[in-house]
Amino acid sequence: MCKGYDYSIDAKARETITMRYKRITKSVNRCFWNYINDTVHSLYVGSYGRGTAINTSDIDILVLLPNAEKKRFDAYTQNGQSALLQVVKDSIL
Repeated sequence: MCKGYDYSIDAKARETITMRYKRITKSVNRCFWNYINDTVHSLYVGSYGRGTAINTSDIDILVLLPNAEKKRFDAYTQNGQSALLQVVKDSIL
């Protein structure tokens, strides 16, 4: 890291990150768990999860899906994981 440069994440950026994290979690919970909650079934991982993030860090989120969803997409003969990712992406949009 360069000396004299502030790598900390300002309060406004942290607020935006938290708001987006909760919005994503809420959308995934609504789609896959059929209820609305913006905190359960997800975790910050990576540098945010460890508490070592800096202002250039990306945000890594782990979301837990019901086991039935894994079974459903594992049953695909081709591209099951890709199809699952598309459904998750669509739930967030």
